[in-house]
Amino acid sequence: MTNRCKALMRQIICFSSQKGNLSELLGAWVRIMKPCRADWLSVLKELKTMDHPLYLEVAKLALLEESFETNIRDYTKIIHSYGKQNRLKDAENTLSDMKRSGFICDQVTLTAMVDMYSKAGHLEQAKEYFDEIKLLGQPFAAISPDDKICGLLINAYGKAGQSQKARVAFENMRRAGIEPSDKCIALTLAAYEKESKLNKALKFLIDLEKDGIMVGKEASEILSKWFRRLGVVEEVELVLREYTAAKPV
Repeated sequence: MTNRCKALMRQIICFSSQKGNLSELLGAWVRIMKPCRADWLSVLKELKTMDHPLYLEVAKLALLEESFETNIRDYTKIIHSYGKQNRLKDAENTLSDMKRSGFICDQVTLTAMVDMYSKAGHLEQAKEYFDEIKLLGQPFAAISPDDKICGLLINAYGKAGQSQKARVAFENMRRAGIEPSDKCIALTLAAYEKESKLNKALKFLIDLEKDGIMVGKEASEILSKWFRRLGVVEEVELVLREYTAAKPV
């Protein structure tokens, strides 16, 4: 870290909103030290590593500085951080700021929004951003949802207690030619477990087996915990033998 960055870090660590203004502090640093993008990134990396409470505030203020040379990934990182803290409104505001700055949403940014709302259990918002990703696959851009993004939608349906729609999302993924990952299978099973639909889950597994798709470790763990909770340990071992040990090579 350069001396100019160390000087700013000392100021931020000792900063108190009662004694000053963070925007003015950063502005003074820019005028005096004339930092480049690498300096900004060095400071932000250190603040994030420290899990400093001012990290996001500094990151947002940096977006406004010409020397930061802001790009779309800078906005995405902030949105992702807000999502991890379940600060949904702040994430939405950052997305709006990004659009006002002239940046067009891409798959990475939209995926961050789907991920955030999926984990927060906000189904409609997750579905809305998922649909935006699908629109990117139109002639203007050769982009389409992958198994990770589809998994986020399946998870959102599962958390909302809509296992049937989670299954539909899984099947739509397959019809789109996307190979289902073990994560997607596990999330579909978890959706059935949430509603205690054991027979539906078993039929789902049978359908997968018929299509030559065997479950892996994560999906097997979902099954194991579910069966153990029901007190049917023997069925656990039977399922694991049938759906993992028989996995073709």
